[in-house]
Amino acid sequence: MMEMWNSCFYLVDSTKPGAGFTVLWYHPHGKASIEHQSSIKPIKIDILCPGDANLPSFHPSKIVHWNVNLGNAGNSLRLPTAPLLLVLLHKVLGWRTRRRSSYDHIREKHLRDARDVVNLLPIASRRRVTIHDNVLPDRFLESASEWVSEFYATYPNHRAQYHWGEIGFELA
Repeated sequence: MMEMWNSCFYLVDSTKPGAGFTVLWYHPHGKASIEHQSSIKPIKIDILCPGDANLPSFHPSKIVHWNVNLGNAGNSLRLPTAPLLLVLLHKVLGWRTRRRSSYDHIREKHLRDARDVVNLLPIASRRRVTIHDNVLPDRFLESASEWVSEFYATYPNHRAQYHWGEIGFELA
């Protein structure tokens, strides 16, 4: 539907062996620009629902809307996104799950997840995202505390410790 509505969104077959689904991507200049080595990287769009992939429910008022440049005559679109804290913690969980997988094709992706966490962490800290914002359920945050500790133990870094602390996670 999005692909038909705007050429900035496009579908790509999954790279997962045997998967019967496609993946939605966004690029402000459309799919053709990817083939021409655009300096802007495409963004994978995940459409998930509470309960999927261990995602908690949260109040609809916590949905964040981002203005996205559609690349055509300055038009933009307001896309709804999950709260940044949820995105960050879900990436940490994905890293942890993939890292522990017994399947090579899944385990290989944990380094990409780690890079994503390292890139998202200072953004969340700069935007003053905290676990005290009452966005996510306490039970989810308690579990996330374990994931964050494991991530930090694997990738100890003074700046990361600072950012995790700003968000509200206490690390030793």
